[in-house]
Amino acid sequence: MKLWYDKKLWISPRARRTVPALARQDVRSIAVIKHAALGDLVLTRPFLIELRRLFLNASITLAVERGREWPWVYDDLDLAVHTAPGMNTKGAVLQGIAGPFRTLEPSGTSGDSRHDKRAFDLLFDLTATPCSFWITRLTRAKLKLGFQHRSWHRMLYDLAVPRTEYKFEAEVFLDFLHLFGHEAKWPPDFGWRDDRTDAATERPDANRSRRAEDAPAGPVLYFPGASTQAKSWPEDSFVKLIREARARFPKYEHLIWPGTADWERERCARIASATGAQILGTKSAPSSTATAIDAAYNSQPAHSPISIARAARLYVGNDTGVRHVAIATDTPTIGFFRTAPPFRYTPKWGSHRALFARDGGDAGVEAGLAAMEEELGQAIPISRNTRD
Repeated sequence: MKLWYDKKLWISPRARRTVPALARQDVRSIAVIKHAALGDLVLTRPFLIELRRLFLNASITLAVERGREWPWVYDDLDLAVHTAPGMNTKGAVLQGIAGPFRTLEPSGTSGDSRHDKRAFDLLFDLTATPCSFWITRLTRAKLKLGFQHRSWHRMLYDLAVPRTEYKFEAEVFLDFLHLFGHEAKWPPDFGWRDDRTDAATERPDANRSRRAEDAPAGPVLYFPGASTQAKSWPEDSFVKLIREARARFPKYEHLIWPGTADWERERCARIASATGAQILGTKSAPSSTATAIDAAYNSQPAHSPISIARAARLYVGNDTGVRHVAIATDTPTIGFFRTAPPFRYTPKWGSHRALFARDGGDAGVEAGLAAMEEELGQAIPISRNTRD
């Protein structure tokens, strides 16, 4: 294989010897380490899909964090899954990593006696945490790839690519495959699209605008929760936004999507009480669309997040894993950012808005209403960020 790179790639002497002698069809086993919460795991899907397209003969093992498996995110991708304690687990390095990952071996090498079944051909570390560093160190692989991180990458990886916080994370992961000359699909393929968005994402003029009146009907979904309260837009701001949005956009159902933590559910209950908006999973709404989305919320197995996001007309809420599910299904999103870099989690395609205060603090309610007006009431410019 040929490596396509310029000056910024770090490449070890072993990689310089190994890569030219390695053919794509001879790559039989690949490990991918991604310890992450829901959103970051969703953003890994395009990488996993393109990895399968590039290395057709390879079996792929995905290493995920115990307690954060989220099988509905990847169970359609034909992967072997390995779990290990994460970086916050007590005694993880000694108890959870040194044992299991010393014995982790590739699967599916097709009986080729020339293939070393005890070592992966390729290992990709997409996590870059102390735990993933240990896993990388203890797992046998012919080539190990990861991000440049201080001087650690020189001790851990054979190939290390630069990482930016100002490009959509799903695209950052694809840089590893560009290194091998692979042309990934654009927009990135999450495998969760439906026919309603083909025209909006595949036309040569897709970076123009899409008219709201051409989009199918569906409810507006609000997600007031987040992984932490520090990432959540203020509760009173959600109340003001939803009250005003119900008045301005009466033809849409306005539904609240509750989180899983107790504080998220309590917060959603207070917001629903103050605004009159319905919480998903509580009772059927008057419209058939809302009834269907409510049924999806209560369905089993837990593929419902995909169905819920796909059925929505618009997602409005915090920067969360749920927002990434909506992005992956090509549902328009309006995301409120407080601490995370908005450019890292907002794509440059589709109708997705990042709302944040440039000088710190919170985006205002009027900024949220303006973004909703642009999405629901007139032509939608693609990928614009709104700041106070």
